[in-house]
Amino acid sequence: MLKSLTVLLLAAMPILASAQGLQALKDLRTVTEVEINDGAMKLSVFSLPEDGQKHYYLSVGKMGLGNEVVQVQVDPLSVLYIPLGDTLKDAMATLEEMKGLFKKDVGSSIVTEGCLTPVYPKTDSFEPVTVSHYRPLLTHQLEFRIDREKYLLVTHIDRSDFNSIVSGVKFYSKLHPKE
Repeated sequence: MLKSLTVLLLAAMPILASAQGLQALKDLRTVTEVEINDGAMKLSVFSLPEDGQKHYYLSVGKMGLGNEVVQVQVDPLSVLYIPLGDTLKDAMATLEEMKGLFKKDVGSSIVTEGCLTPVYPKTDSFEPVTVSHYRPLLTHQLEFRIDREKYLLVTHIDRSDFNSIVSGVKFYSKLHPKE
């Protein structure tokens, strides 16, 4: 276990040590954050400036690897980031579009872009992400899914947690109307 952790840290060092990476992390500004499962997972919206322009992202957490039936958490570092837009107004519109899936039939979906990376989103590594209305037993969820050749990467967010994120961004936009 210790060897695995050491190898992962050594692999991440060049990414973390780059000046651009450190500057980007320094300029990152959290808009809102929700802890899920007693802090085991965090959902957040944040802004990250790039080339003098702010970009807003939704962090939906770690994804499970598997197929339609079984998903296993194998990558403890990588997080899925969904771009929301360059202004708070754009971010709210994107979040509202996703929230609108809860009012549609189960299985309704939209396709957006996302970036699965351990550090911070990079615009050159986006790939298609399907966001769907999913309904296990008693709750409604949004499913964020990346289809790869032989496997799927999936994570789910309960409606109440997603609504908390949307409310947090609305509140933040009232506090910072010029963003």
